[in-house]
Amino acid sequence: MVDMERGVGWGVPASVIDAFRFEGAPIGAEPLAGGHIHENVLVRCTGGRYVLQRLNDRVFPDVDAVLSNGERLVAYLRAKGRRGPELVETGDGALSLRAPDGSRWRAFRFLEGAVGRSILTDPDDAFEAARAFADYLVALADFPAPPLAVTIEHFHDLPHRLDALEAVSAADPVGRRSGVSEEVDRARRLAGDVAEQLRAGAGRPCVRIVHNDAKLSNVRFDARTGRAACVIDLDTTMPGHVAYDVGELVRTAATHSPEDARDEATVDFDRDLLDALASGYFAARPPVDASEIEAMSLAGPHMAVENALRFLVDHLAGDRYFTVTRSGQNLDRCRTQLRLTELMLESEVDSRACFVRAARSVRADPATAEDRRRGLHGRGVGGGRIVSIDLPVVGAESLDEIARLCARSMAHAPSADELGRALFAPDQPALVRCAPGIGVVAVVRARDDGYIRLLLLDPSHRGQGLGHVLLRAAEDDLEGASAITVGADPPYFLFPGVPVVETALCCLLERHHYTREETNYNIDIELDHLPPDPGLAVVPGAGDRAEIAQWMTRHWPNWRGEVLRAFDQGSLLLRRDDNDITGFCAYDVNRAGTLGPIASRPDLIGKGVSAPLLVGTLHRIRAMGRDRVEVLWVGPMVPYARLGGHVGRLFFVYRARRSSTPGGEA
Repeated sequence: MVDMERGVGWGVPASVIDAFRFEGAPIGAEPLAGGHIHENVLVRCTGGRYVLQRLNDRVFPDVDAVLSNGERLVAYLRAKGRRGPELVETGDGALSLRAPDGSRWRAFRFLEGAVGRSILTDPDDAFEAARAFADYLVALADFPAPPLAVTIEHFHDLPHRLDALEAVSAADPVGRRSGVSEEVDRARRLAGDVAEQLRAGAGRPCVRIVHNDAKLSNVRFDARTGRAACVIDLDTTMPGHVAYDVGELVRTAATHSPEDARDEATVDFDRDLLDALASGYFAARPPVDASEIEAMSLAGPHMAVENALRFLVDHLAGDRYFTVTRSGQNLDRCRTQLRLTELMLESEVDSRACFVRAARSVRADPATAEDRRRGLHGRGVGGGRIVSIDLPVVGAESLDEIARLCARSMAHAPSADELGRALFAPDQPALVRCAPGIGVVAVVRARDDGYIRLLLLDPSHRGQGLGHVLLRAAEDDLEGASAITVGADPPYFLFPGVPVVETALCCLLERHHYTREETNYNIDIELDHLPPDPGLAVVPGAGDRAEIAQWMTRHWPNWRGEVLRAFDQGSLLLRRDDNDITGFCAYDVNRAGTLGPIASRPDLIGKGVSAPLLVGTLHRIRAMGRDRVEVLWVGPMVPYARLGGHVGRLFFVYRARRSSTPGGEA
C-alpha cells in the first residue's frame, strides 16, 4: 500500500496508485512537466518508473473513446514490434481505472533511455522527428477495423476556430478584448488568407489515420544514439490528413524561437531545418500521393494560424485551456504564431519546391534518403560521418582523469581535491559522465531546477561536434527540470557562471538557445599593502558548530552549506559582540585562493561590521604565504576597492528555461 505520509502520492489518492501493477513498492512521486491537458505524475517504485495520468474529461468529453483508441493503438504497435507507450494493467487486469470520485486514470511505463526535445538546434533532430511521424503513418496504414473514434470534433477545422474567436470576442468574458484589437484583426486576416489559399488548392485529400498532434515535443529520441525512438501522446490519433502532421512538425521544428517568445521579432523560419524535415519525412517512404505532397507547403501556415487562433481565444477567455505561468503568455504565443504564419506564407513557393524535391529524391534513388540521414544525423558531424562517444557515469575513482582533462582544457583549472569536494559531496553528489581523454560533464538537481556544474572538452577534440554530445547528455540527465543553469550553483559551485573568455562554450550554449541572464564577477586583491589588522576576526571554537548552523539558518540560509563547510575545513572567521555572532567571512571553501561568502548580521548591514572582519581574514590568508586572493561572486564593489581590489574574471550565467510546447490537446 502507498504510504501517503511519505509524500509518495502528490495528492493522488493512495487507492489509485495501489490499483496499478507497478513493480515494487512506491518510493516517491512528483508532477511531470510537459503535459498541458492531462495531469501527469511520475511515480518511482523500487522496480522502475511509471507515468500515472489522470485524463482530462473537459478536453476529451468521451474519455471511453480516448481509452479505447489508446489501448488499440498501443497493442497494435507492440504487435508490430515497434517501440512506444506501454500501458500498465490494474490489479484486475484492466488498462484504466475509474476512481470512486469518477476520475479516470491510466498508467504507462516510463520510456527509459528516451528523451524529448523542446527546441531544435541542428538538422539531424529535425530529420529524425519527421522520419518518426512518417514511420508512424506507415505503421498505421493497415490498421484494422473498426475505425478509430474521433476524440475531438473539429480539431483542425479552421472555420470552426474562427467562429470560436468571434464568439469569445463578442462575449469578452474577462474584459480583455479592448487590449487585443490589433491581434484579433491580424488573426482574422491571416486566417482568411490561409483559408483562401487552401480552398484554391483543394482537391480531395486522402483521409488516413494520422497523429494529428505531430509537434516536436511528441517525439522521443534515443539518449545514446540520437535517433528517434518513437512518438507519444496518441490521444488525437484518428482519421485526418497527412498535412495536419506535416504542418505541426513544420510549425514546431522549423523555427528557433520558443513558442511563447516575448518579442516576435525573434521568430524565424529556418529553411535548412525545413529541408531536413522534408528529407526525414520522405526517408520513411510514407504512402502519400501527389495531391498530399502539393498540400504540404501550406500545412505549416495552416497549423500556425490555427494555433494562433486557439491561443488568442484562450487569452480572451481568461487562460482556461492552456497552462500559463505568467500574465500575457497566451497572447505572446498568439503573436509568435501569427509572425510564423507570415514568414511561412512568404516562403510558400520555396516550401513547395522543398517537399517536391525531397519526395522525388527518394523515388529516384531509395538509398539517397538514408545517405542524407548519415550526413545530417549524429551528435556531431565531421567529414560526413556520425560522431559519437561513450559517456559512462563515473565516480570518484575518475578524479585524476577529470583533473587532467581540466588542466588541459581551461585556465584556473580545479585540482583533484577541489573536484572531489564539488562533484562527489555526500549531501549533493553530481551525476558525472566522462569520456577519458575527451571530455566530461557533471550535473546536479536542486528541487525543480537543474545545474551543469562542469562541462569541458579536450582542445584536441574540438571542432568535431562533440560539445553538442556533452551538452545533450547533460540535458538528458536533467530531463524534467524546469530550468537548466550553467555554473552558479551553490553551495558546491566550481565557477559562478561561464568564464567570458570561454568563447567556444558560450557559442555552444547560445546555439542551444541558452540565454545570458546575468553577469557575475570576481575581484582580485593583492595582499602586500593591507591596512593594519583590527584584531576583531576570531576563529570559532570546536564546539561552535551548532550555534553557527542555527545562526546561518536564521539569517543567511542560502550560505549555510558553504559556511559550515568552511568551519569544518578550518577556513572560517567570525566577529562577535557580547551576545551574538555579528558577522562571518569564509575562504578556500570550494577553491583554494578564494574568499567568500562574507556578510554581517542583516540588522548590522552598513554599520561597519564586515570591513574589519574582511581585513582580519586577508591578514590570515597572507600569513599562509599567499600574495593575492580572489573574491568570488562579488556584490557591492566598494569594500574591496578600498583595499586595492580590482575587477578580475567575469562570468556569464546561462540558463535555458524548459517550458513545454502546449500546441496540442494531449
